[in-house]
Amino acid sequence: VDIEAASRVGQDLYRLGCAAAVRAVAPELRGRLDPGLIAFVRGVDDWPISRYHALCQQRDQHANDLARLFGQVDLLMLPTVPLCAFEAGRDVPPDQPGDDWMSWNPYTPAFNSAQVPALSYPVWPQGEVLPAGVQWVAPKYREDRLLALGRWLETRFPVRTAAEPE
Repeated sequence: VDIEAASRVGQDLYRLGCAAAVRAVAPELRGRLDPGLIAFVRGVDDWPISRYHALCQQRDQHANDLARLFGQVDLLMLPTVPLCAFEAGRDVPPDQPGDDWMSWNPYTPAFNSAQVPALSYPVWPQGEVLPAGVQWVAPKYREDRLLALGRWLETRFPVRTAAEPE
């Protein structure tokens, strides 16, 4: 499964959805919206409908690829995002070039657009104050696997807060 390509499709579909949400806000109120959101959706209204149709076809192909993979495995495990949490008030991590909200999130859009359930569990890497996340992904309609895993994780590895010792 090409998670990177699937995530690019998911990111574009997310951008289209955000643009629709911005359009739904009365023009006289759009000045109250986050400027980062406005920048994020800039240019989307110029996309031809054929691009949307191509994205839907690509999304469906990636979802089918995932379904085939889940014929061989019960769950996938990967990072939620490939970095530790960063401070509030930023749209991107401090070392990330640019200001694209999706540039540092290469995994979750693939699974969101495929409409498969996922569970993110926080972990604290050695010496870090803020958590990172581990993500498990299950086949479509198999939330039961994730709920069972979540119960097991909470029993064996309770989530700690940043104030708690390691």
